[in-house]
Amino acid sequence: MKSSIDDLKKRGYIENIDMKDYQNLSHEELYILIKSQKAYERTIAARLLGENVLDEVSDILIEVLSKEKNLYTKIEICNVLEKCSTNEAKKMIVLLGKIGDNQHHTLPQSISKKVSYPLPRDIIARTLAKMNIKVLPLMIASRDIHAIREIIDSIGFMCFYNNVSNEKFIVGKLVECFEIHKDDEIIRWKIVMAFSSFQDKDIVCRLEDVKLNDKEALIREEAKRSLSLIKRCI
Repeated sequence: MKSSIDDLKKRGYIENIDMKDYQNLSHEELYILIKSQKAYERTIAARLLGENVLDEVSDILIEVLSKEKNLYTKIEICNVLEKCSTNEAKKMIVLLGKIGDNQHHTLPQSISKKVSYPLPRDIIARTLAKMNIKVLPLMIASRDIHAIREIIDSIGFMCFYNNVSNEKFIVGKLVECFEIHKDDEIIRWKIVMAFSSFQDKDIVCRLEDVKLNDKEALIREEAKRSLSLIKRCI
């Protein structure tokens, strides 16, 4: 059964016609609207604030996103943040793994059946993954264990869909992370997945080893999948 428009609006959904009564609001008025009790008004405020993303705008959007429960409002805020710069990325990295409970806390039952790179589950990781590749050095520098678990998804996704000029450096950092956190099965699994983004012979050798020797069956299967994706791109 399809949701009614009223039901969708309660989840933050808007159509272009919904914008007409809000187009002339000042920034100060939009700052109030972004904290409205009505989800669709928060979505409208996010879209209008996104037309001119100042530092204080990104701060407010990140604050609202950290508490937002409604799907369409979250999507709209993320759409704005994806267009932001490294300054905003720094603020978002602090929130990795801390919003919602959609992150992987245990290994999944099976690997992805897609022939593309899976979209990160963590909402901040998903947003970072779609930002300009200039934020990549910031992501590689992360040290917090919970952030690392999520940032690997962003790095893998970004590198899979972009031509990354400093590829060897990124590969080296992922390999280093793999070795440091090799007892963390979530990190090990996610890095094996991220390896699929690089057509690198050393990565292929490492994946072949994981495929044969990792103690977790799912990680061995993920290594096979990564190898097949690399071969598909050669």
